Amino acid sequence: MCLEASGNYTFVYTIDGKRYIVSKTLKSFVASLDSTLFVRVHKTWLINTNHLQNYCEYEHLIKMQGGMEITISRRRIREMSVTLASFKRNQKVAK
Repeated sequence: MCLEASGNYTFVYTIDGKRYIVSKTLKSFVASLDSTLFVRVHKTWLINTNHLQNYCEYEHLIKMQGGMEITISRRRIREMSVTLASFKRNQKVAK
């Protein structure tokens, strides 16, 4: 699951590929959702880390369950490195 900002609206994407539009800003979702699960990876994107499928460190690209690919912004790479490093460790343990 991930959310994409579009002005004063937000698109909510589900893992089964559906997209819903909500008349709330992404900023309001950031304030109300659990910050340990939902991470802002770009000015326009908020992702649920439980649905993170893969992370390509060199391309700064995240692949979500359901196939959606999201680019991490240059400004958020440093703060995301800690979160995504733990994801990479957990991914290696699972294999």
